[in-house]
Amino acid sequence: MDSTAAELNRLFGPLRRAAVRATRAEAGLPDLPEAHVEILRALADHHPQSPGELAENLRLARSTVSNLIKAMVAAGLIRREADVTDSRSTSIYPTDSAIDNMRRYDEAGTQVLARALATMTEGERRTLGDAAPILSRLVDLLTSHPLPPRPHAG
Repeated sequence: MDSTAAELNRLFGPLRRAAVRATRAEAGLPDLPEAHVEILRALADHHPQSPGELAENLRLARSTVSNLIKAMVAAGLIRREADVTDSRSTSIYPTDSAIDNMRRYDEAGTQVLARALATMTEGERRTLGDAAPILSRLVDLLTSHPLPPRPHAG
């Protein structure tokens, strides 16, 4: 099991970077920091959110989210509005252009991966398809709090 974990650990970073580079090139999209993409994905799924809700949902420090929000507002990716029910709070919304860019990113990413998969054998494609639910479960396990306990040596 340790060799599987080590191999996955070595592959995930390069796989993600390669997919992101190819997708951005395909769609002519700007190079956004991964943290900005995570916030935009969270807002696309459910908006508006308060800065505190974003921090909790993404499991990031509130100060980190606050700094990201400032940068993203300045970049025109999100907008901050006073909460209509509590004037002391703010609500965060993605901008229309950010939503459009995320849609273009998802479409281009699907196209890039489909072309890459088309060059693989049917067996390789089937294996990757079979692995998708397992990889989704791995994501859930890695983002759950607390993580499953460490196995005891011995």
